[in-house]
Amino acid sequence: MKFKKYLFSVILLCCLDLKTYAIENKILFKIDREIITSIQVYKYSRYLATLDENIKNLNNEEIFELTKNLIVKEKIKKIKLKKEGIILDLDDKILDNYIKSIFSIRGISNFEQYEKFLENLEMDVNDMKEKLIVNLLWNNLIFKKFSPNIKINKDNLKKQIKNQNNTNSISYLLSEIFFEASNVSEVKKKSKEINAYIEKENFKKAALIYSKSDSARDGGSIGWISTNTLNNKILKAITKLTINDITDPISVPGGFLILKLDDKKLIKNDFNLEKELEKVIKIKTNQQLIQFSNIYFNKVKKEILVNEF
Repeated sequence: MKFKKYLFSVILLCCLDLKTYAIENKILFKIDREIITSIQVYKYSRYLATLDENIKNLNNEEIFELTKNLIVKEKIKKIKLKKEGIILDLDDKILDNYIKSIFSIRGISNFEQYEKFLENLEMDVNDMKEKLIVNLLWNNLIFKKFSPNIKINKDNLKKQIKNQNNTNSISYLLSEIFFEASNVSEVKKKSKEINAYIEKENFKKAALIYSKSDSARDGGSIGWISTNTLNNKILKAITKLTINDITDPISVPGGFLILKLDDKKLIKNDFNLEKELEKVIKIKTNQQLIQFSNIYFNKVKKEILVNEF
C-alpha cells in the first residue's frame, strides 16, 4: 500500500508540474459496480487544488488521500441513492441554485458558467454534474429520513436567547475537525496524531487531512456561531479558550470534535427575538442533520464492499 501511494505521488507530482505527462489509467478501487481510476483521482485533485489554495500546499501523498476519500465517499452515496430508487437527475433551476450557493464567490451562478469553468480545467462535465447531483440528493435523503427526529425546544431557545441578550453575548468564529473512534484508546491516539500535525503544519491542513465533516473542504471553517446555537458541552469547552487555541476532543453523535477558536466578538443587544429564534432554529436543525448524515453514512459504508487494487 505504501508503495502504491508513493507511485501515485510520483505520477501526481509529474502531472501537477507538467500537464503534458501521460498517466497510466489504472483501476484503484471497485465499489459495488463503480470504479475509481488513477485518471479520475488525478483530475479531481487538480480541480480541488484550483478551488482551494490550502490543498496546493499539501504534499502529494496527502493530496492523494484527500482526493481518494472524497471520491470514495461520493461513490458510496451514489450507490445508496440508487438502492433507494432515487433517479440521479435534477431540475435545471434547482441545480443552478445549488451551484450558485457553492460557487457564487467565484462568480459562478448557474450550470452554464460552471461548465465553462470545468472545460478550462479539462474536467468531464457530466461526471462533475453527477457529483453535484449526488451531494444534493444525499442531503435531501437525509432530510427526508431524519427531519422527524430533529429535536428543538423553541420555548427553551426563546428563554436562552432572552437571557443571553440581557447583557452583551458573544459570537465565536470556529473551525472544526470531526473524527471517528471506537474506544478511548483510539480517541487518544487519533487526537495525539492530529495535534502533532497541527503543531507541524496548521489547523486548516489538519482539517483537510483528518476531518470527516463536509467542512473539511473549507479547512474546517464553520463560520461565526453565537452562544445561542451551542450546546452546553461545547460552549463550556469554547469559553475556556483564547484565540487560536483548540479544545480537547468533544464527544458528539457519531464521533468526536476538535474545535479551534479563530476569533470572537460581542453581539449588540438590539435584536429581533423572532428573527434570532428563526436563525438559531435553522442553525441547530442543520447541525443535527449533519450529525445524522455522518452516522447514516457510516452505517451505509459498512454495507458496501470497497475493493482496493
